[in-house]
Amino acid sequence: MQISNSLVSSVVLLNMKQLYLLITFVFTVVAQNLRRSDITSLPVESMLLQAGDNITVSCPGVNEQSLVLALEWFSVSNNQKLIEFASDTITVWADQDRISLLRDTYGLDFHPIAAEDSGDYVCLVNNRPKAEALVRLIVQGVPDPPGRPLIMSFTSRSVNLSWAPSQDIHHSLIKNYVIHVR
Repeated sequence: MQISNSLVSSVVLLNMKQLYLLITFVFTVVAQNLRRSDITSLPVESMLLQAGDNITVSCPGVNEQSLVLALEWFSVSNNQKLIEFASDTITVWADQDRISLLRDTYGLDFHPIAAEDSGDYVCLVNNRPKAEALVRLIVQGVPDPPGRPLIMSFTSRSVNLSWAPSQDIHHSLIKNYVIHVR
């Protein structure tokens, strides 16, 4: 029996489509299970960091004696898989130019870390349904500038200014403002 090339390619395309749908379904189920699992019961490891630094976040529960066959890093805050390790293959799903996996420690490496990376992260090892701990990153960065100053009142010797606060202070404390006069 002879099968035409167009029929074979259609079957291959259908199988590739099915494979894509299966991968999407598995990822969705894992993400939903991650959300459903009681993350609030996990111990929290907080890290206060400076934006612009290169840092590595250790995978809770993994040490040099651990046998790691599969590993996934998730951003719980963004509901996004960041990195997947399986069969000596590393797949980076987000920010490929800034985020990587250290092969020797399975740590999540940020080069450099940004204020937008603040949030909660989990590392799932060997297809476990629940993480050992939640890693909370608090990344301090330069605050956004305040709103445009408005002159509220003035005299010959003084001026009273007002402005809207910064939209995002990036976890940094604003101690004072410096006003430059031209």
